Amino acid sequence: MCYTCCFRFFTAYSFKKLKESILVYREIVTVWSKGVSPYRALVATFILGGGLFIIPIGIYLLHVYNS
Repeated sequence: MCYTCCFRFFTAYSFKKLKESILVYREIVTVWSKGVSPYRALVATFILGGGLFIIPIGIYLLHVYNS
């Protein structure tokens, strides 16, 4: 079996292209993440902080309807 045919595609040029692609992808993801982070924080606040609004309203409704 010839192992050289399997390794002839992995050249210094192909690894250079891979490195450049990874760096471009990293830059795209970094810019996207910085742009989306305020909206992601708002969504997380509304989803995770829902109990802060629901519990006081529930206590108020229980107090009003049980009086």
